[in-house]
Amino acid sequence: MRDEVSVTGEADLAALRARLRSRKRAERDDALREAVARGKQAEALLVDSVQDADWLTTLMTAAALGDMPGAGPGDELLRHLLNRTGPHTRDIRCAAVLALAKRLGPGATADFVAALQISDGGVKGYALLCLAAVGDGRAWDHVFGWLRYRLHRDESMKHGSPVVAHSPTVAAVDYLLRHGGEQPHDRAERLAKVLRENKDRLPEREEQWLSTTWQALQRDDGPPRLPSPGCLIDWSRDPLFAARAII
Repeated sequence: MRDEVSVTGEADLAALRARLRSRKRAERDDALREAVARGKQAEALLVDSVQDADWLTTLMTAAALGDMPGAGPGDELLRHLLNRTGPHTRDIRCAAVLALAKRLGPGATADFVAALQISDGGVKGYALLCLAAVGDGRAWDHVFGWLRYRLHRDESMKHGSPVVAHSPTVAAVDYLLRHGGEQPHDRAERLAKVLRENKDRLPEREEQWLSTTWQALQRDDGPPRLPSPGCLIDWSRDPLFAARAII
């Protein structure tokens, strides 16, 4: 009986592999949903299905891997996709960053740092969102450098995001506040200094968020007390992280 079950399971996976590489979009989409439902046992099939795939199939596969939490063969594929260039690759790279966040949590912090080095504002924005959501403190200096550079560029601050939680600046400050109490101990002082020097250049929505979140920043008597984690954005509620990509 065990052998029969094993053979049946292998046959099912072989059939799924073929459907994932089908030329028919509807059949591929249905197979993608089944692969996500099967979980980790189908992860290698998803990785294999990207070979010679078009950009839309690659994008959907990257998103699907984000619905399979935990380390696995998909990690290296996502890191490879993060470095793709050319037409239609921005969405693929953003999907790869988000999928790594959903799969590895803080373990993907180095990947977010790598994404910050990519010369694409959209990818950088996703990296900052993921750092604010799940990143650990290893990226603090990288994010601080990004924030200082952004605040010093006149053209970058003319328009704020209509949704504060999706503003790269808010995500960066949120992350820096969340890990500001870690070593070295001058983090809060450095952050306060750069924000005080540039506070008037923030878009109105972002300035209001900062004033509400870090009320102690209004004082000019040295490094202010950092806000409690409960004052920061609960990124787990954001559909980017809380919802499944493949339904």
